[in-house]
Amino acid sequence: MLQRLVVIFSLMLACSQISFAQGPTTIVVAGPPDEGFKDVYYGVQSGLFAKYGLDVQPRIVHGGAVVLAGLAGGSYAVAYTNIVPVLQAHAHGLPFQIIAPSTIFMSERPQNAMLVAKDSPLRTARDLNGKTIGTQSLQDLNSVSMRAWIDKNGGDSSTLHVIEVPSPSAVSALTSHRIDAMALSEPLLTMALETGKVRVFARPQTAISQRFQSQVFVANSDFVAANTDAMERFAKAMHESALYNNSHLPQTVGLVSGFTAVPADVIARTVRSLDGDYVNPRYIQPIIDFAAKYEMIPQAFPAEEIISPAALKAPR
Repeated sequence: MLQRLVVIFSLMLACSQISFAQGPTTIVVAGPPDEGFKDVYYGVQSGLFAKYGLDVQPRIVHGGAVVLAGLAGGSYAVAYTNIVPVLQAHAHGLPFQIIAPSTIFMSERPQNAMLVAKDSPLRTARDLNGKTIGTQSLQDLNSVSMRAWIDKNGGDSSTLHVIEVPSPSAVSALTSHRIDAMALSEPLLTMALETGKVRVFARPQTAISQRFQSQVFVANSDFVAANTDAMERFAKAMHESALYNNSHLPQTVGLVSGFTAVPADVIARTVRSLDGDYVNPRYIQPIIDFAAKYEMIPQAFPAEEIISPAALKAPR
């Protein structure tokens, strides 16, 4: 998957003939229909971007590889994505920079859990030795964090059988005992628990850190260099949007339902995501170090390497 992604990126970068005009007013932002995209939608709806002289146009695009390939090829100015593919792209020399933060994982309000069937006898990490876990992708953050949590808590992840299972099929795979455990994130997590057929076994992302940046907005470094003023204004508007959304989560239910197609009553019952208001290396370095430790990237690097000069950074 990663090798194919790198090939796509490289081809699109080589073939792109897009010229970047100075100071654009239009910025196309693409990403999957996840709650972490809400700062963009609120910024458009509230007029925040217009206040900064920007015409920001959100685009829903399914699939992380598609989103980042579009960014590499110049189809979008900014991409919203999970941070791990961004780290992998950086490790392979692709010029992506974090321009604004999105969802931050917080152990005190986790949006992710490893589930087992309600009647499962499994209780400890060691109980999972030799068992089968499901994951949407064999090298995604859920897969690796589950293995890390098991190792950290007395089990042996080298004995696991790991198979790919689409997230919407998790409950049926668990209750039919095709798999023994699987991690889900909101809103699928709440929907799964409300069936009464599964229970929370562990919070595997705590094996990474008690707090880390899990989703980000990234831009191509060439685009940022050619449009620094516009991207600085974009970062400031995103900062203001995050501040509002973090303190007005109930008021954003309808907004999030509108672009995710998840019913508003379901969203209201989930653990809602909080977004970073600044790009903070303190929350990025733990995921870089974790990705290197578990060979998702070849080696660790300083978080500052991947932060755009135009990003709004945390005050020192």
